[in-house]
Amino acid sequence: MEFDSYWLSAREMAGLAACAGFDAVFQGGRPPEGPESCPQGFLLLRKG
Repeated sequence: MEFDSYWLSAREMAGLAACAGFDAVFQGGRPPEGPESCPQGFLLLRKG
């Protein structure tokens, strides 16, 4: 399974997705783990 990665906050991505006609189904995040230097955010979107 592949995921796209963006250097924007989950809030910014949710706003861009909403402008493109998507609805957020789930939004979550977690702090960095192991060698990661940045927190991770996740969005599950549905076309509205």
